[in-house]
Amino acid sequence: MHSTMEQQLRMNALARLWVVISLLLGCIVGIDGNVALGDDGLIDQLIDPGIEFGDGSLHPVPKPLDWETPPHVDTLAGRLSWDRMVRDSVVAPVWMDLDYVKDGSGQRIGHHVHFRFVVHVPLATLRDRDLMRDLFSDVDADDSDADFVDLEPEALSKAGIDALPRRYYGLAKVPLMNQVVVGGIIEAESISTDDTYLMVWRLKSVDSASPYASVWTPVQRNAVGKRVAGDPKPYRGAGGYLQLLSLATLEDQPVDACLVEGRFLLFEPEGWFGGSNFLRSKFPLLIQEAARKFRRQMSKK
Repeated sequence: MHSTMEQQLRMNALARLWVVISLLLGCIVGIDGNVALGDDGLIDQLIDPGIEFGDGSLHPVPKPLDWETPPHVDTLAGRLSWDRMVRDSVVAPVWMDLDYVKDGSGQRIGHHVHFRFVVHVPLATLRDRDLMRDLFSDVDADDSDADFVDLEPEALSKAGIDALPRRYYGLAKVPLMNQVVVGGIIEAESISTDDTYLMVWRLKSVDSASPYASVWTPVQRNAVGKRVAGDPKPYRGAGGYLQLLSLATLEDQPVDACLVEGRFLLFEPEGWFGGSNFLRSKFPLLIQEAARKFRRQMSKK
């Protein structure tokens, strides 16, 4: 019983990363100021030069799927069966690819997470900003540790941050496995066509003197077993995208379904989990449960 409860607590803690990304999606869907790939937008910056990690290295994010010349569905499914993957079921399979990000010497310094799953909801529904905000507003209501706050241009200006046109900003706090808390400004931008919606995000690099500086904070137990926060440390290295693609444009595919594709890079300082494989081992279950939760939430609307 104890091990089961402990596992659930750990999964809840890691799932907060998905919750914050989901909340961000709910905030940015439907905003004005759409950009296109190649307009020197946020996605172009993530592709080249890439996301800067805490060690100063740059790591490009691969381009999202091009739906104008979509790949064959079997390619989308990888080793999975597309027929099973496209099933209208909460427990339909999720394709995922996990890889380490390494430095020049081959040392592991982070994670590259890539996944795809199908949800039987029209793209027009997922573009409804009010629905998306409502959908994710209480996803993790029983967990008060996770936090996400919209930031208006005035608040950013007071902190010495220039808000760029067509960008969205929010202050996030994400606890991981009850041992680490990552906090800082999430910067986001959207790209939209008739058949796709792409939400791009990254943890913004902010001067360490700013109250919105990106940091990670260790969480430990004191002599009486109470969790206490340690000294915050500078942090850089998180970003990616979540893309929604209508299957209606693909031949012989359901017209009321979307492919959800997510990809993100995450820097993992050695101080997080002592250089262990602990965080990586939790990603498959997290992604699977996130897909099922998304489907269950959508089925209620």
